[in-house]
Amino acid sequence: MDDRAHTRFAFGSHDCCMWACDVVLAVTGRDPVADLRGTYSTEQEAADVMEAGGGLDAMADARFGPEIKPLSAAAGDVGIIDTDLGPALVACGGTSWLAASGFGVVAVDQSQVLRAWRCEVI
Repeated sequence: MDDRAHTRFAFGSHDCCMWACDVVLAVTGRDPVADLRGTYSTEQEAADVMEAGGGLDAMADARFGPEIKPLSAAAGDVGIIDTDLGPALVACGGTSWLAASGFGVVAVDQSQVLRAWRCEVI
């Protein structure tokens, strides 16, 4: 997580999905989006990938472990929040939730996390 603290936002490398999936990869050694890496680098391409996957919720259901209560999350687990730009994945840092931002990562209030998944890769 510390490695991304000063990374500029970029679709396909440091966006909400890649950030959360990189955390899962670091924790489990397995990549939940190996098939998607390198397939998008623009906002439109990201939207196309999401649409093809049935939306962010459906993709998370299909790629992560069991759904858990956000309050039960541990380091490496993944959650979803609503933002002004639509849904976004966040990663649990243990005591807080963290989201990719325009530059680095930012803390997200626990109350914003609507759903969460164990960081297992299906």
